[in-house]
Amino acid sequence: MMAAARSRLPYFLAITALGGTGYYFYRAGGSAKGAENRAEADLHKASANIRKGTDAQGAGARAGAKFDSAISEANKQYHHVEDELKSLGHDAKARINEVDKAIEADVSKAKSKASSWWGGSKSSS
Repeated sequence: MMAAARSRLPYFLAITALGGTGYYFYRAGGSAKGAENRAEADLHKASANIRKGTDAQGAGARAGAKFDSAISEANKQYHHVEDELKSLGHDAKARINEVDKAIEADVSKAKSKASSWWGGSKSSS
């Protein structure tokens, strides 16, 4: 029968703690007070870096919000311009149709006058 598997996490945590303690004692030249001061200094430094990281995340979030806002505003302006262009296109098309009808009317008048000059008209008098 096999023995139940035990977690190795406590051993790794203990080894890490002993290694960290040994590192600070070595850096302090074996002085307990120096090791404590050095550990506190490193702890404050790490804490400051964490705060900077959260500030950077906040700045990133603010920049992202500004970017999203700018994209939204550009999209609104695009749709407004698109609507204006459609409106202008409809107006232009209506004006072109008016001009086209006027030209066709003038052309038909000119044709009737020209055919009456040359006897193309077969009206009985």
